[in-house]
Formats: sequence, structure tokens, C-alpha cells
Amino acid sequence: MEKQASRVALVGRPLRSGPSGFLWKAVTLVTAASLITSLLPKSTRKNRVIAGVLGTAGSLALRYAVHSAGVASILNAKNQQHKIVELESNVLGLVG
Repeated sequence: MEKQASRVALVGRPLRSGPSGFLWKAVTLVTAASLITSLLPKSTRKNRVIAGVLGTAGSLALRYAVHSAGVASILNAKNQQHKIVELESNVLGLVG
């Protein structure tokens, strides 16, 4: 998903920077820790519970990271739109 979102620099930026970027990196670490814990050779109840908790936390954090990246992207798009409108009005003011 990150690769596809990064095709357009402004769209992928929230996944690399800011709070959503931090959360995205944390999701990767927590999910990897869940996978590693679940693959440990000695499978005890404690290990399974830890792997489940890490997996659930990673899943919830992933949803929040994508949501907050989307919000950041929307706010950036609105900001860009205001800049375009301002630029167009300046250009039209100069022409007219």
C-alpha cells in the first residue's frame, strides 16, 4: 500500500512523516514482533497471548495510521486548493 500511495509524492508523504508516519513505522515493528513471537519454537500459552495482543495492537494502529494519513492528505489537498485559487485570482487580477 505504501508503494502505491507513494506514486504521487503529496499522497505518500503522510505515511512517511508526521504522527501518521511515526504510527506507520510503529505498526511495522509491532506486527513484525507479533509474527516473530508466534513463530518461536516453544509455543506456550504466554507466547500465544503476547503474539495475539501484539497482532491486535498492530491491526488497530494500522487502521488509525491509515485514517490519520488520509486526514493529513485531505488537509494538504485543501491547502493546495486554496493556494491555486489565490494564484488564479492574482493572475486574473493582473490580467484584468
